[in-house]
Amino acid sequence: MSYPKSDVSITPIRLQSALSKSRPSSKNSKPGLSEHPVDTKKSPGDLSAPMSVAPEAMLIDLRSTRTKQGQSPLDERANEIGVRLLGELVQARRISDRPLAQLTKEIGAKRGAISQLEAGSGSVETLIAVMCALDFQMAGIASGDTLEEQLTNRREKLKLSVEQVAARTRLTEAVVTGLEEGHGSIGDLFRLLALIAPKVRRSAPERVYWGKGDKLDRDSRFTPTDFMTSVYHAFGPVDLDPCAHSMSPVVASRRIIPAEGGDGLTDQWSGRLAFVNAPYSAQLKWLKRAYQQWRAGHVRTVVCLLPVRTDNTFFHETLHKDADLFLLKGRLRFSSVRGDTQPTPFSLWIVALGATSEQRARFAAKVDGCWFRAVASSPVRDTPGARHHARQQARKLRLSKR
Repeated sequence: MSYPKSDVSITPIRLQSALSKSRPSSKNSKPGLSEHPVDTKKSPGDLSAPMSVAPEAMLIDLRSTRTKQGQSPLDERANEIGVRLLGELVQARRISDRPLAQLTKEIGAKRGAISQLEAGSGSVETLIAVMCALDFQMAGIASGDTLEEQLTNRREKLKLSVEQVAARTRLTEAVVTGLEEGHGSIGDLFRLLALIAPKVRRSAPERVYWGKGDKLDRDSRFTPTDFMTSVYHAFGPVDLDPCAHSMSPVVASRRIIPAEGGDGLTDQWSGRLAFVNAPYSAQLKWLKRAYQQWRAGHVRTVVCLLPVRTDNTFFHETLHKDADLFLLKGRLRFSSVRGDTQPTPFSLWIVALGATSEQRARFAAKVDGCWFRAVASSPVRDTPGARHHARQQARKLRLSKR
């Protein structure tokens, strides 16, 4: 197995150490022997009794003989799950372009909490807050809006009681209950997942690119002609296409073409209307450039066609205050340099700067979707830490009603 690179080394040995601390040990245990007391009397809750569970939901039995390294199959599975999920979490943070310090501040965590988490230890509370901030979701457990709900629903789907899960994982009942409420250590969480959801994985994030096979030309995708007709009708003639291509169907008075030596990220913009179908591999750079040129008064109106992305700091702290956002219904089919067409593998929106109410109304009459008006004042504070606190309060209220 290859382990992903991260800011802090992630190794199965380190994670296994955290896991071993989370469960009691038996003084009389010997290599090759089970640490579990065996009750020869059969009962509905007897761990040795066969379970009526679907093949894909079969549980790992802790009575299995331990390996030469002293790890049970459940230990090994928990270790594999931890290394894989934490590695993907590190990658998700890097893709979001968030330094550790910034993410720590966003979720309201203590200094070093995320580094500790990425190193293979830490709390479930921190994990949930980071997952929320990075829009990191897990699949292969069960349905549910939160990780806590997924864990509870999965156990109930398997028709297991808290007592049974505790016995099989060598965790206490209080620990299992705590995990289902969003508390505890990630070592305990991975051990629980190894038992009830051994195939847990990260939900596939929505792609912002066309696919591995199209890396060379993924930034050379052309806006559909019929869509551009709606743009012309609503906003008027395009004066500037700052990231143009010689084969692009966009009609503009001035086109900045990189292949001909132009660079829309450095060349000054001008005109009444700029249409931006930016290279999606660098969309944030182009969005910042469009905003800067519009604020400087070099262009009156800017219309950007981009994948829907709201997870960057620029959007929350700057762009949303001035932009009008139009969420497109359905997927557009873009053409490539080869002449074939393909629908986008992601949702799109229009980010408009300086658009008038008449222009927005004309566009909405031509294109399926809906406008979201810009908010002039600062929004109500809504951080991942605040949302996590709200979930905690709601959970306490729900428990008090039981």
